[in-house]
Amino acid sequence: MNLCAFVAALALAGPVLPDQLSWTESSVHKLRYAAAADAACALTAFAGTKKIPVKIVAEPMSNSVTITGEPAACKQLIDVLSLLDKQPPAVWVRLTFVEMPAGFADEIGLASGAESTWLLKPREARMLAAAVRNDKDRNFLSRPEMMVADNQTGIFQTGDNRCNLTARVTPRIAPNGEPVTLRLETEIKRHVAGKQTSEIQSIYVTETIPHDEMLVTRGMRSRTADGGAKEVFILATVDRITPPAK
Repeated sequence: MNLCAFVAALALAGPVLPDQLSWTESSVHKLRYAAAADAACALTAFAGTKKIPVKIVAEPMSNSVTITGEPAACKQLIDVLSLLDKQPPAVWVRLTFVEMPAGFADEIGLASGAESTWLLKPREARMLAAAVRNDKDRNFLSRPEMMVADNQTGIFQTGDNRCNLTARVTPRIAPNGEPVTLRLETEIKRHVAGKQTSEIQSIYVTETIPHDEMLVTRGMRSRTADGGAKEVFILATVDRITPPAK
């Protein structure tokens, strides 16, 4: 629910009409989580619906809102603002990008045919991690971790003179906090020796991840110097770090 819709629901209780309009109080409120412009828009809509005579000004540079009006009216708007400025639910996303020899998934019994995405129980995830560690031809590209708020996108980038990796993750958290639907977009740009061009490959996957399970996907196959093939495996886990909204 966006901020304007939220305050519209609060306004259903009925109008509050002060006896007289008296600009006797002005207070500045610095916000921690909500954007000042969005909060001011929501408060203005709320005040208009409830017919509360106040002046609301957003200060984007300091991310603060100034409320001016009769003390009782200001108090009601300040109470609403405190409800708006809450930390949104968020998750902690852990990713592992590792290149493995082509055929690795079939050899360990993970793949069946052209399968490319799996959800693994904790025991299966530990077995996969052990198989990756024990493969002498593995090549870890990166192991980023990031905190991402609900329905926001976190971006990770890394690279060297051989390749550049970019990952974007967007979680959507269920109302009860479980499970989390994760949109994962990964792009690898490989620099071709002796050429001005680069080879770009990508993986896009959206999957609902139950609590304690691991999302695994593979793709972006490339050739090795000895004529073989390798592909990138992405291992993703998601942990809830704020309580669900009530």
